[in-house]
Amino acid sequence: QITQTFFEYLATEIPLDQALQKAQQDWINQAESFRCHPYYWAGYVLIGKGDPIQRGGPASGWIGGLILIGICLFVFWERQRMKGGKES
Repeated sequence: QITQTFFEYLATEIPLDQALQKAQQDWINQAESFRCHPYYWAGYVLIGKGDPIQRGGPASGWIGGLILIGICLFVFWERQRMKGGKES
């Protein structure tokens, strides 16, 4: 439940540390009394940068598409080259 709530907060593009803190606070506020103990929520620790995750802009889609086209062309070229070598 904490992980799901954490990712829901990340989708709103807030910093990771704040998203984790809000997810843990939500857990504490809605959990049964015995599950409010830190044993259930304190194991989630953020390691690394806490900056918001930025979604890729429109250029990232173009770059991925061009890479995919390049791979397809390379595979096609290699198959043609191999086919030509077998006929000799």
